[in-house]
Amino acid sequence: MLIKNIFLLTQAIAYSFLFHIKTFLKNQSNKSFISRNFDKFVKLNSSFWKINNQNYTNNKDNKNILITNFVHQPVYTYTELLISKYIQNFYDYNIFGLIDTEDEFGEKLIKSFNVDNFFYYPNISMFQRCFFLLKAFKIINNLKTIDQFINLSKGEVNFGRCVYDHLIRNTGIASFNKINFKFYFFLSDALFCNNFCINLFSKNKFEYMIMSETQFLPSNIIFQHALKKKIKVISRVGGAKEIGITLVDSIKDKYASNIKIKKSSIEKLYIEDRKLFSDKGLDAISKIFYNKTKHWDAFSNKNFIKSNNLNADDLYNFLNWNKSQKTCVIFGHNLLDGNYVESWRIFRDNLTWLRETLMFIKNLNPEVNWLYKEHPSEYGLKFSHAISSITVFNEIIGSQDNIKIFPKKFNTILLKDVANCVLTSQGSAGIEYPCFGTPSITGGDSFYNGLGFSHNPENKDQYFSLLANMPKIASKKLTPDQVDLARISFYFYNKATKLDHPLLDDYEITKESDFNIFFDKSIDLISKYKEEDDIFKRRLKIQLENIDRHLTVI
Repeated sequence: MLIKNIFLLTQAIAYSFLFHIKTFLKNQSNKSFISRNFDKFVKLNSSFWKINNQNYTNNKDNKNILITNFVHQPVYTYTELLISKYIQNFYDYNIFGLIDTEDEFGEKLIKSFNVDNFFYYPNISMFQRCFFLLKAFKIINNLKTIDQFINLSKGEVNFGRCVYDHLIRNTGIASFNKINFKFYFFLSDALFCNNFCINLFSKNKFEYMIMSETQFLPSNIIFQHALKKKIKVISRVGGAKEIGITLVDSIKDKYASNIKIKKSSIEKLYIEDRKLFSDKGLDAISKIFYNKTKHWDAFSNKNFIKSNNLNADDLYNFLNWNKSQKTCVIFGHNLLDGNYVESWRIFRDNLTWLRETLMFIKNLNPEVNWLYKEHPSEYGLKFSHAISSITVFNEIIGSQDNIKIFPKKFNTILLKDVANCVLTSQGSAGIEYPCFGTPSITGGDSFYNGLGFSHNPENKDQYFSLLANMPKIASKKLTPDQVDLARISFYFYNKATKLDHPLLDDYEITKESDFNIFFDKSIDLISKYKEEDDIFKRRLKIQLENIDRHLTVI
């Protein structure tokens, strides 16, 4: 074991040398951000916030807000800056930016909000890399399994989950069964970040930190350290124009999804007016399914575009299935994203969930039809060695009459009429389909877990027991009470916790976005802004004063 680990360490050191050379060359060749209207935006935005923040005293004794910028997408940065300026306006706090050392554009954008105080997240040097690789070696040398690595923590800060998630995202390898040299490499990054955080948060005090993407490195380590120091973390959810705010103020919630729904919130609406909020939930989900409004996830929005008039009978005929036989729809996930956005999961990752689920149902009696629907965002296939969920399906299932892939020529909305049960690892299908009376089963924690309308097994035995019992589960619709709970829950997370922001538009949030359009629209919205019409700002202040988890509009 020791000899093997020494070999992996040697590989990690060699890889690090190559990585640092490539990074140096990349930084030398990086072009500055160019936009025809950025300078105009900067001048207008700076002037706007001087006028709209005249009460700010710029006193060094004020409490502080920390805004982070590691996503490097202008819409993300701009949105989080708007939130930070509102909080500054409420409480006269100072704002500090935390950015990568080479993030010149991010610094200019932040400065346009009249923020001049910065902390710079440094590049790890080769000497530091070797130092933290040795530390990683000592840690991993005491670990025997991947699961032990995922559970790796030092005090209240977990390293394993975010490193494993980061590995999947940045290598294109959707699952690991054994530790390789890149575990050492990325763990050294996490340990370096941990060292930085200890120094940053021991020398500086912050009341709030603005950070929406908390999933990967270095953000997740910074996020945990902030909570450890009892800093209230503000996360933007949704977007681009219609956004919500999640406030996390306890290290106990470090693993929870930022859209996690509190059961007490649903119970309150249920008691207050069950029918009203249930009807609002049905209206909201129906508009998404019938493509009258956008799905909150841009990729999933593609599912609801009607491209032809084929119906459920056409689908049954195409699949050569008997309509009287029950059907369970399995909703796939992007294999490289969202693996650790919830508190816990039964299966190690999305690929392991898919593989083990398919292998299990393959050996069941064919009394239920199983229909696999791939996730529309399988963008990770840009990696040469990445595997698609369809490839996994074909390898395990091959040709089996009662287990098939949902054909792309049919509209996804047909699944509402076909599904007698839906199966998801942790996805939104588990709350969407129960709104129409269809039972759902999850493979771990989810943002709607425990709200009374979905099957939420806690381990593999319970999970596979539910699958084995599918003929019975699929034969029974949800009760009216369960349907109401699902609809109320959907209304709460989809509508009641989000508001249009007057300084935002429905921008495209990708790194390929046309930033000229973004700055043009922002200039126009700044020019038209009226504070008396800013409902978002008023609701945000209520949320912060009540220390509520969600910004709500009810």
